[in-house]
Amino acid sequence: MGSGSTELTAAFMLACLDPGDELILTAPGYLNYKRQAEIEGILSVKVKRWRIVRDHEYEPDPGELAELMTERTRLVIVCSPGNPDSCVMDDETLDGVLDVAEERGAWVMLDLAYRAFCFGDEPGYLSRRRRDNEIIMCTFSKELRVPGWRLAYAIAEPELVEAVNALEQARTLCPSTLAQRIIRRVLEDEKRLKALRAYYDEGRRKYARIARVALDALVDAMPRAVPLEPKGGFYVFFDASEYDGSSRRFCRRLLDEVQVALTPGLDFGMEGWIRLSYAPTVEKPELITEAMERIKGLLGG
Repeated sequence: MGSGSTELTAAFMLACLDPGDELILTAPGYLNYKRQAEIEGILSVKVKRWRIVRDHEYEPDPGELAELMTERTRLVIVCSPGNPDSCVMDDETLDGVLDVAEERGAWVMLDLAYRAFCFGDEPGYLSRRRRDNEIIMCTFSKELRVPGWRLAYAIAEPELVEAVNALEQARTLCPSTLAQRIIRRVLEDEKRLKALRAYYDEGRRKYARIARVALDALVDAMPRAVPLEPKGGFYVFFDASEYDGSSRRFCRRLLDEVQVALTPGLDFGMEGWIRLSYAPTVEKPELITEAMERIKGLLGG
């Protein structure tokens, strides 16, 4: 257990990486991973990007990952469903990633922050046994919608867990006891567990509906944008370079002129792309419509 997946991921970075080692992140990929590596004081670690979106398609290729890896590669981080892309890696591709990493003696961290929000069939790796070089990272922040609890857990090889435990004793001592007791009461009670499953199912349906609303509204407001279709998670990730090649400048303009807050793709390793989060509008889909109408008016649509 850890004080949120952000903190726990950083602890695993410290346990897996030495100065001069390589950390491979996806492009696009969660913006905080790189900053975590930097903040933890391991600036001498080399960060590489594995491109998983090409020609506006989500197509992660383990062969390309293999070409990127060297004998100094120690950790690869994959998020599925992804942030910011909201795409779901299939079982065959993830197995390919794990095979490649195993050959090089590297760990693969599978970040499952959005595992409760797969809109289609769930991939098999959500229920199969963990592979030896796999680190499973899970957080209650997203699936229970309680980010302030900062409670997460990881499943990994015993010797690696032992190293992380030693680090955590010097960093945080332990996550919130109250939050742990609450979670334990839920997981040990069949009635509460059944209610939790129903909550997940309804949440999955709600997020799938608002994802479609957001995608349709975006296409109407910005017809020259090219989006990835969300397969899970909280986001629509789209190429807006036809409107502005600088994602930060474009997002700043939207915020300053029409008070719409989006996130620049540059921060996720893909310039020209933009992340739209529909999570805050699940109960009020009209806010997505209003936001897209504001953008459409600004762009003269």
